This record gives sequence, structure tokens and C-alpha cells, in this order.
Amino acid sequence: MYRALEAKYESEILRYKVTVDNYFENPTAIGEHPDLIDEMDKYIEKLATSQGNLDTLRTVFLRYNN
Repeated sequence: MYRALEAKYESEILRYKVTVDNYFENPTAIGEHPDLIDEMDKYIEKLATSQGNLDTLRTVFLRYNN
């Protein structure tokens, strides 16, 4: 289960990073989101949550990483 959680958090982090990178690189292509700052903030919050979860898993529950 440890590896499954680790993979879940890593994939979420990557997905949110790619999304925010895309917003930075090509903001005009995102026409359905008129408030780009709020949209980016939403994904950065999700990224921070996933990163925090991964950090917690790796520090607090490291003994289950077999």
C-alpha cells in the first residue's frame, strides 16, 4: 500500500505541475478560465497538498516502504 500511495502522490504532483506550467507558457490557450490567477492558485494548492502528503508518507511511514 505504501508504494501505491507514493505513486498516487507523485502522479498528482506531476499532473498539477504540468497544468501550471502550461498556464505559464500559454495563458491565451486557456479560454474557458477567465480568471487565470485563481485557476493557477487552485492547482498550486492541490500540488502543495499532494507534496505534503508525499513528504508525510516518506517521513512518518517510511518503515512501511518494503
